[in-house]
Formats: sequence, structure tokens, C-alpha cells
Amino acid sequence: MSSETFVEAEDYRGYRIEVHYDFDAEKPNDFCDMLSTFVHWHRRYHWDVDGRYKYDSVFNLFEDIADVFIDDLPQREYVDKHGRTVCEDKWKFRGRLYDFDGIRDKIVELAYEKAIIIPVGMYDHSGYTFYEGTGYHPMDSGGWDSGQVGFLYVMKDRLRNETGYNEQELFSTDRKRKPQKGDHVKADRLAPNNRKRKHNWGRVIKVKRNGDLVVDFNNGYIEAVRRTKHIVQLHPSEITEVMPERGLEMLRADLKMWDQWARGNIYGYKIFKLDDDEEPETLPTESCWGFYGNFNEYMLPECRSIVDTMVESARKSHFKALKDCIRNCVPLYKRHSFQLPPNIK
Repeated sequence: MSSETFVEAEDYRGYRIEVHYDFDAEKPNDFCDMLSTFVHWHRRYHWDVDGRYKYDSVFNLFEDIADVFIDDLPQREYVDKHGRTVCEDKWKFRGRLYDFDGIRDKIVELAYEKAIIIPVGMYDHSGYTFYEGTGYHPMDSGGWDSGQVGFLYVMKDRLRNETGYNEQELFSTDRKRKPQKGDHVKADRLAPNNRKRKHNWGRVIKVKRNGDLVVDFNNGYIEAVRRTKHIVQLHPSEITEVMPERGLEMLRADLKMWDQWARGNIYGYKIFKLDDDEEPETLPTESCWGFYGNFNEYMLPECRSIVDTMVESARKSHFKALKDCIRNCVPLYKRHSFQLPPNIK
């Protein structure tokens, strides 16, 4: 056991599950193919895209997202009384003329039309944490150690092409809108009991002539565990929520991953078999790393499930060997001890 990384241990069915910090965890954008891009400006840290080297100013980021650059736009020209061609500080864009402030505002507006963008702040004091916003962190009311360091954004076209959600689910803010075919909906009171946790959204697969909705609560489950009884017919009044702003939720989930990585909330586990003295063996039976967030929510349940599988496998092997001995009429004195270990009874 490494005292530097050890968090806690749990004995379960003849095995010891150890939770450790994963100090070698990759950055989120290296760990997985994130939909979003994190552009930051900081002289001491480098995380994703360093705005100091890619952009001359923060506004250039918005030009890049909007794919419209002031330097490429035609300026208004006229010939003065001396016959000289003069460029006026007005830029032509989509048939209209804009002054300098106006064209900058228009480009920022276009950027927000093409992408979902959130400001990212950082609190840096004996370690650092990320948060959404432009102001100071609540723990730093004076603003000495916190402030905005960049933006996290995702292009809307990428969300449309890669997520499988429709336009309303990705960008609408109306949770009470009329459900349409293909929408994800909640109906907590009538949803199957074992579909109310991780996959508590159902998908509307049919809208009947009388307005009733056929909702499939197998959404998110593999074919092997899908059940016909989890496809139910509901009246629109029984729908409690229609999925809104899924794009923004996904962007905030990416920011949460960055924050968990920055704070060191990434874990791994080791599973050791216990000997007769309840001491763990030297080498782990199973181990895995790179679990973000609260390990009690899904990592430890996964570990217990692995132990359950190993115990069940050992039980089956035990009885198979016993049956083989009986089938082959092996004398009792020649058989190995077939006392069932206490952890697999």
C-alpha cells in the first residue's frame, strides 16, 4: 500500500478494495475526445489552447469562432475633393455598414450564434480550481487569487453532428414545451422504478392521433437489458420535463472534468485477495485508474461488482471440481479439501 496515494480501504467478501489518488492522470482533453475547447490566458499554466500564442487579443478568439475577421472586411471608401481615395472607419458586412464598435459587437454576436461559450475563472491558492464566471471566486472576495482565465466553447454544428440530440434538446431553454417525436422526456411518477437513476430519461418514439405519447425508457441501455414493459404510453400532462439546454449541460460537464483534474479528484482502485489471516496478498488481483469525481458514486460499486463476479466464478469452479470427482468415483481420501471458502458461501 502506498501511503502517498492511499485514500481508504474496504474489505468485501474475502477481498480488500483499496482506493488511491491517481497522481499520473492525464488532462481531460488527453484522456478523452472532448467536444469543447478550452482557450486560456495564463503566464504560468498551460492546459489546452494557450491564447497568448494563438491570438493577439481575446477578441480574436471571437473572430475565429464566428469565422469573420475585421481585417478581411471591406471598408467604405470615397474620393475627397482633392481626388484622393479615403478609407472611412466603417466596415461593410452583409449589406450593412458598421462603425468599429458596431462591427466588433456583431462579430461577438455571431460567435454566440455559432457556439456555446462560457467564461472560465480560476482560484489559485495552494492548488487551484476552475469555476464558471468572470468575477472573483466566493472564497476570494478581495480578488487577490482569482479571476477569469479564459473561455470554454463548443461549436453548435459539432453538437448537432456528434451527439444525437435534436435542435430543441440541445439549445431550447423551455422545459415545459410540447414533446415531439424523438424528444427525451421525464415522467418520474410513471417511469419504471429501475430506470429512475442513471438513465431516467425516456425517448418519445411515437405520438398518437389522440395526443398520447409512446415513451421508451430503455433509452441508454444495451439490447441485452432492454425490456418491452419499459415502453409505456403516457398522456402529455404526465410528462414532468422535456430535455432542455443539453448542449450547455455538456459544456458544463467538461468544465467539471477540468476542475476535478485541477483539484486532484481522480482515483484508481486495487483489489487484493485476503489470506486466512485476513491480510491482503502482495500483488493486486485487479486494478484500474482514471476515475473522475466522487469514487463512492460509481467506482466502489464497480469494484464490488468485480468482486461478486470473481466470487461467483470461484464458486462455480469449486462445484465443478467437486462434481468431476464424484462423477469419476475418486476416493474420498484422494480428494483435495472441498470445504467451501467462507467468502463464497
